[in-house]
Amino acid sequence: MTLAHEATVTTWREPAGPALRATLVVLPGRGESPQVYDRFGRRLATDAYRVHAVTAPSEDPDRARDELLAVLAAADAAVPRVVVGSDAGAAFAAHLGAAG
Repeated sequence: MTLAHEATVTTWREPAGPALRATLVVLPGRGESPQVYDRFGRRLATDAYRVHAVTAPSEDPDRARDELLAVLAAADAAVPRVVVGSDAGAAFAAHLGAAG
């Protein structure tokens, strides 16, 4: 596992050709960095999804929220936007959803 030392949004883009199916934002779990999701992001991007992994909420909740909102705001509104998380990231996503 790669520990969270550097907070950045990591993006994997869909290939040219197929239409974008959705934008997916990953909220990493405790002790994880966005780079942990490299294989996951590359695999989904191959299937025409645009995948972003943001700062782990356990490292910096305000930054994670700001990065998540910025990615969602910039995403193509014509396709679904999906937020997923791992352990603490999933709890953070549920918290944000419940808070509106």
